Amino acid sequence: PPADSDTSSDSEPEVEAEDEDGDEATMGTITQASYSVPPFLGTVNVGSGSSRKVFAPGPIGNNVDMLQRKVKGLAQQMFDRANTEYSTLKRLGEMDRSDDDATTLDDVHS
Repeated sequence: PPADSDTSSDSEPEVEAEDEDGDEATMGTITQASYSVPPFLGTVNVGSGSSRKVFAPGPIGNNVDMLQRKVKGLAQQMFDRANTEYSTLKRLGEMDRSDDDATTLDDVHS
């Protein structure tokens, strides 16, 4: 037999998972009209301070392309901020080393 055949049920035909009495499960149940979720518009405060404010200018999820552009923009901002912080820390480290060198020279000349 082919490698992908099932040999355990050769005599039984394969049964599809279709329900011939499709209405039977819902017969006699109460149906409720669907409800709509209003789009999220506006500002949400998630804590104190302006840095914790989130603004959504339109319905979230309606425009995937816009959402991807926003994510890309935020990722670029995070990358730029990380580079700025790294450069600042590097400069501070260099300043500390030069201060230590100047202090050592002052001690030698005293």
